[in-house]
Amino acid sequence: MNTRKHKVIETLNGLGKIYKGEKCISDALYNLDIIQEYLVSRALSGNQELPGMIEISGYVSVIKGEKDLCNGEVMTLELKDKRKWKFFASSGDFLSGKYKTVSAKQRGNHRIVFLV
Repeated sequence: MNTRKHKVIETLNGLGKIYKGEKCISDALYNLDIIQEYLVSRALSGNQELPGMIEISGYVSVIKGEKDLCNGEVMTLELKDKRKWKFFASSGDFLSGKYKTVSAKQRGNHRIVFLV
């Protein structure tokens, strides 16, 4: 029998910039988890864990700039180390500026994500 498990392999937090296209629209605090999926296969020789997809999710809190992010548009978060992540706000509140975020590629059946 095969089962799946998930493990947080990295947590990212800091102050970043949110872009729509090439335009910087907000400065935001972020807290993201990079999660590795594993397929656990049971065999006579013992359990074997095979790495699967990686997903990123977490929160952004706008501290300056445009606060209405829950519009279904794909945006880019530039992290403090200059890596970039494409995401969309899955839920949140434009009054507080805090949003739950998921990778832009998680909108369908795809959950493959990366930071560049």
